[in-house]
Amino acid sequence: MGSALAKVCEEVDKDPVPQTLGAIFKTARTEQGKNLDAISEHLKIRRVFLQAIENEQFDILPGGVYTVGFIRSYAQYLGLDHDTIINQLKNESFFSPVRLASVGDEQHFPTTRFVPSNMVFIGLLLLVLCGISAYFFLEDAPIHINWPAGSKTAL
Repeated sequence: MGSALAKVCEEVDKDPVPQTLGAIFKTARTEQGKNLDAISEHLKIRRVFLQAIENEQFDILPGGVYTVGFIRSYAQYLGLDHDTIINQLKNESFFSPVRLASVGDEQHFPTTRFVPSNMVFIGLLLLVLCGISAYFFLEDAPIHINWPAGSKTAL
């Protein structure tokens, strides 16, 4: 456990209200005298995402494992205990399931495979047209050979 986390934990114990994740990151960063641009360049995480972590605007972050990875990397860089940070993130219901918006009260999925009748009709019409075209273009046409005059060879 890093000294920065120990200081932050001591401050948390003194405060009647525990610090939020954003405050822990911001406090540790400012105590170490580091700026977001340098951290962003070192970690290869966009400055906007680091600011979102400090401001607890998790909806700005890409989400899921990317968010957890960004928070873990940022915590390790600042010398914070990343496992404690991730556990606090879990306690703040970051990982709770999200209900996706749907159209109507329930979603309707067909129980059987269904092809619309107009698609069947169009398919059959194309098949008939291809058959008629093939009949006219591929039927045996008489071969007419124009032999030179005076030739005695015949087919």
